[in-house]
Amino acid sequence: MSNLILDSLEIRNFRGLKELRIEKLGRVNLIVGKNNVGKTSVLEALRLYANPGHYETLIELLQVRDLLEVQTVQEESIRRLLPYTELFYSENRSVWLENDLQIKIGNHGLESSTLTVSFPSNEEVVASGLYEYGYYLKCEYDGEKFACPLWEMGTSQLNAFYQFAIHRGFKLPSKRFEIARIDAGGLPPDLDGVYWDRIALTEREDYVIFGLRLISSSVDRLILKPVNERAKKRVPFVKLSGQTSPVSLKSLGDGMSRVFGIVLSLVNAQGGFCLIDEYENGLHYSVQSAIWQLVFNLASRLNIQVFATTHSYDCIRAFQEAAKESAEEGILIGLVQKKGRLFVGEYDEEELGVAVEAQIEVRG
Repeated sequence: MSNLILDSLEIRNFRGLKELRIEKLGRVNLIVGKNNVGKTSVLEALRLYANPGHYETLIELLQVRDLLEVQTVQEESIRRLLPYTELFYSENRSVWLENDLQIKIGNHGLESSTLTVSFPSNEEVVASGLYEYGYYLKCEYDGEKFACPLWEMGTSQLNAFYQFAIHRGFKLPSKRFEIARIDAGGLPPDLDGVYWDRIALTEREDYVIFGLRLISSSVDRLILKPVNERAKKRVPFVKLSGQTSPVSLKSLGDGMSRVFGIVLSLVNAQGGFCLIDEYENGLHYSVQSAIWQLVFNLASRLNIQVFATTHSYDCIRAFQEAAKESAEEGILIGLVQKKGRLFVGEYDEEELGVAVEAQIEVRG
């Protein structure tokens, strides 16, 4: 447990989370709660924490909530103001340039490992020399500072901004920790091919096959290939025992696709974070315990810290069964909104076992 990236978590002023404090984290963490309580926002905050000052990550966080239409930015396009204010907590949705408002993400009580995100003051903009580009988003982590432009930019424009910022004492965007994710609807577009190419023909490919065999023991091999000669996107196909031709993984059911996405994300997160939103989607309750056991095993073997979300009682029970068998600690985190305040409860394996056996609703 000593090599966890985060052994606690504090999030302030991010999305709908005014203040969230989780005192204890484990190797594998399952976040439960009703819809719109902030479970997915926790995962998004971790993405920001792992990539301080990363322009592309910020863009993705806007796109995922339909705050920015998905399009390719052209070099000569008209500049468009990025709605970064939507990332900040605000009761009245009015955030613009409130310089005293900061997003904070990191270990509770450990300022050196806390990421802060804010808008600079007028004085800071002038002192930075970046006034030519207008206001910018300021990120600070471990004594280093990063600047992100407030305007949508093409590649050459963004590179010019970064080069100018470097001369003014800012750092290039930083990837602090490896991070891989699977969203509620599956792997993000085009990431399946990227993730697969990273682990193809390695031991980590075998883990993916092992995971698929938890649902269908007849899986022999897997490959990603275009569905036809004209298609650019590659999709997974599997070779089944006794069959001469490969079949689309998707044709074997949602459970197979979900397991593929979960395990493929895990093996791409070595030494960092794996984020799984709505873990149970597409998975029959009878296989969830075995898949959780694989999650615990890979998290330990590859030194990954896992954060998953659910609102399924079957998922909680399966998590408890797997945590009981694992040497690594599993923590269940209950989030509850009461009278406008967010309450948090943490449960280790023993406490969770008592709650599950008694069929007690897990609360904050």
